[in-house]
Amino acid sequence: MKKFSLEWMADKEKSTPWCADYLKTLGRQVEGLEDLINNETCIVFFEDQVGVISPVGVISLVEQGNDEFDFVFCYDPEYVASDNPAISVTLPKQNQISRTHNQIHPYFDNLCSEGWLSEAQNKSISQSLHIENVQTRYRILALFSRSNHGAVSLTYAKIDEAIDPLPNHLQRIALQPRSTLTGMWPKGLGVTLRDTIIPSGYFERSEWIIKYPMQTNGYGTLDTDGLQYEYLGNLAMRAYLPHDEFPECRFFKMGIGEELVPVLAIKRFDRLGTEGKRHFEELNQVFGEPESRKYDGAGYEDVAKIVAELVCEDARKRIFQRFTAQLLCGITDSHLKNFGLFHDGDNKFSLTPNYDLNPNYFSGLEGDAEIALQVKGRNLPKINELKLKNLVIVGEQMGLTKVAIYDTIITLRNNGMLLEETLLNDENPLVRGSIKSNYIDHLRKWNSSMISASPANEKYMNSAFLKDSSVLQYISKNSDIERR
Repeated sequence: MKKFSLEWMADKEKSTPWCADYLKTLGRQVEGLEDLINNETCIVFFEDQVGVISPVGVISLVEQGNDEFDFVFCYDPEYVASDNPAISVTLPKQNQISRTHNQIHPYFDNLCSEGWLSEAQNKSISQSLHIENVQTRYRILALFSRSNHGAVSLTYAKIDEAIDPLPNHLQRIALQPRSTLTGMWPKGLGVTLRDTIIPSGYFERSEWIIKYPMQTNGYGTLDTDGLQYEYLGNLAMRAYLPHDEFPECRFFKMGIGEELVPVLAIKRFDRLGTEGKRHFEELNQVFGEPESRKYDGAGYEDVAKIVAELVCEDARKRIFQRFTAQLLCGITDSHLKNFGLFHDGDNKFSLTPNYDLNPNYFSGLEGDAEIALQVKGRNLPKINELKLKNLVIVGEQMGLTKVAIYDTIITLRNNGMLLEETLLNDENPLVRGSIKSNYIDHLRKWNSSMISASPANEKYMNSAFLKDSSVLQYISKNSDIERR
């Protein structure tokens, strides 16, 4: 199997003719594929943890007439025979064509950008290539998939069509790496330069995801409140879950054009420095759901079941701890794209670190923030109405034992005692005092209603747990349980 480096991929004089020859060769190797390869065909690549890039196969858009389309994906037989993993739980390695109708395969659909970046990419495609139809989403995937999440990238056979730069400077630097990033905030990719972070360039292996401020009136006023809350949300989550995994988070000013602008940079856990990539899938991809189903493709109980099956039984509890801590931090938008699984080889998986920890309660939704996922097809109360009982019901539906639920509540309660101190001791000058005070006030309220040792909560704890023999036995063996 042919193997490449990133430098080879960026050298169009070498890579472009190879890609054209590759499509012809693969078309002859796989029965029925030759007639499906066309100008819309993309080559799929996989980059391993030491930076070796291998061709996976192809994905292609095939017009059927009357605005009907098929999408076909096919592995390269040499990739199937290799030690590299399947690129998705829903796309096992096999020597046959996988076809979908009018909808890109869910794995690839979830690679497409969302929100601000998607709008910028659509605008760029429209004015550069004069393409405006229902399959622009596929062309975003084709033209902007040089640095997706995980270890998979795509390219047209000609490597890249020219894309005209947009007039807005922020859009230009975000489009420069030809990457797809999900989420609604303005964002791009970054690399480390000495002791700071700068936007990454074309075919440059990024190390950071950079979130930029929202622009509240066209290209005018920058709204940094959301970035401040997300920075504080990351601190709060670390206080609640000190033994869990979190990527590094920096809130600082970056030069954009002639201005210094506050940005939030999150270290990429799917990148191994500048050496290679670590493959992972979002749970929406694991469930085989398109991006549009990230809220209703599965519920809490389904998430617990799939992580227990693919990772280990203890992953149920870790996911429950994360869900609960996020609600305590005002992070209500924890949909299926905000949790992921690493591919560890030999059909083994592990949980990714926590990510996308945005307390979106403060994004104009105060008092009306709904919880992203359902339980058994039913919505949870809104965050300001959540009680301890609701969290216990979620834990039970996720298949946790009473001991696991009880331990989670007591652990979060005790860890929360240091929460305010953690936030008050942080001296980042970009966080306004009014933002920090408002966030702490809400954290107190959510802690009080959901997990504190209030009379109402203690009464419920006594009836729900302290009559259960397994919980009593657990407490007796862990006499320091209330003081941890």
